[in-house]
Amino acid sequence: MRGTLIFFRSPRVFLSLIGISVYVGFLLLSIYSGVGGQTIDFFNQAKTQRTISNWIGLSLYLNLDSFAACFFSNVICMNLFLPVFKREFNSGLYTARSFYFSNWLMKVTFLTFYPLMIFGILFYFLDLADSSTENLLNFMLLGSALAINACSLGHMWA
Repeated sequence: MRGTLIFFRSPRVFLSLIGISVYVGFLLLSIYSGVGGQTIDFFNQAKTQRTISNWIGLSLYLNLDSFAACFFSNVICMNLFLPVFKREFNSGLYTARSFYFSNWLMKVTFLTFYPLMIFGILFYFLDLADSSTENLLNFMLLGSALAINACSLGHMWA
């Protein structure tokens, strides 16, 4: 609850997260727009190699950037919550289990916006053959799962 109040008291934190998401989304868009429409031509080796390199580059950059942002945000923020935890745990306000669970839940809730915005910005501009709503939701679900995994690992590691 306390971590959620930080976002509402200082909306600059959440707005900076949205700003970074939009910036990285359009950066990826400028590099990889139209990748989904590229086809493999077995008679033109240079074009095939460029197409496959673009697909691999997009998938690696998109996943690693989203994972690293959520992971390292947890690691960096942990030292901010430790004095609060010590003070309130020693005063008997709540247990360690409830503190860490609520802290994890708050981070997952807010840090999931980063991959969701990047995946949402990129989806329609990839020029995929099937840009249906179902595929968009599956793509966003992949971003959510990635964010939950990264937040959980970062929370456990910190």
